[in-house]
Amino acid sequence: MRDAFITLLHDAIIRDGYNKEEAAKLTRQYFFNAAPAVPLPNDQNIWIWRARNESDSLLKFLTSGYLNLPVKDPEIKYVVETYSKAFIAYKFVFDMTQTDHLEANLDLMSIVTRGAVKTSVGGSFNGKRRATREFVLADRVDWLLTELPTIRKCNQIRREQHGERPANGAYPIAGKLNLIEVVRNFVAANQTNNLIGQLSDADLLVASSKPPLPTMSETMIFTTTLKGGIAPTLELSDPTHSTGVKGGLLDAHRERLDVHSLTLVMQLPDLKGPTVAHARSEAERKADQSLYGQQANDSAHELNRLEDNRSRKLRGDIIDLIAPE
Repeated sequence: MRDAFITLLHDAIIRDGYNKEEAAKLTRQYFFNAAPAVPLPNDQNIWIWRARNESDSLLKFLTSGYLNLPVKDPEIKYVVETYSKAFIAYKFVFDMTQTDHLEANLDLMSIVTRGAVKTSVGGSFNGKRRATREFVLADRVDWLLTELPTIRKCNQIRREQHGERPANGAYPIAGKLNLIEVVRNFVAANQTNNLIGQLSDADLLVASSKPPLPTMSETMIFTTTLKGGIAPTLELSDPTHSTGVKGGLLDAHRERLDVHSLTLVMQLPDLKGPTVAHARSEAERKADQSLYGQQANDSAHELNRLEDNRSRKLRGDIIDLIAPE
């Protein structure tokens, strides 16, 4: 999730092709390979310094850096001030079921005067154990990007994976979730599509005046099934005495089913207005009106200047007629 918002921030800064140097200093690769200008003391870990450097750099950008870019961009100001306060909740549900099965069977053959009697003797055992674990974590975007414990843990995972996490390996929830698309969808739905929170059909009828906070949720379900077992059989020739074992069967197997789900909820704070798209439209309209007013004022000044020039020229022409040389 951190990398998703860092990528989004980087892309927003360079969306018009400007401020590339500043954007390059907010990339995952830059933070991961950063080095201090002055060598560290022997007892100081480079990764502790890098975590602090990343936290300080992002905190500085989110508090004032976005206002001091070489090329000013009002859209960057709006993105930072709107989405840095977005609330994120993660609900994890781990549902684990283990099933054990054991079955044994013996076939007995009894020889009688005019034939044989076959008797099957067996038994079975079935056991099932299920455990469910649920918990919820919460973040805010600016906390997520700047808190040192989170940064240190993320860097530790990257080092253990040699700088690159596996993309949905044998155990899917441990892989890379590609949350950048989820974040982009959330931002796009806010920027252009009047995203609001979910409501019942009845509530929607009265939501136009004060809709619920813009909210989007995404649920991902990961299923892993592990199976193993053994089923040997025994077959013997016909018994030579009256009663004996003809054959036998043993069936033992175990199955584990893990269904893990992650529900991701992103919500904007109070916007002081209906939706993000509406607020952006109003801001653009006010900016256009202000620009129109300035243009109208400039035009009026130009007309006055032309009128003054024309009046002066006319007065000069009259004077020339009245008092010719």
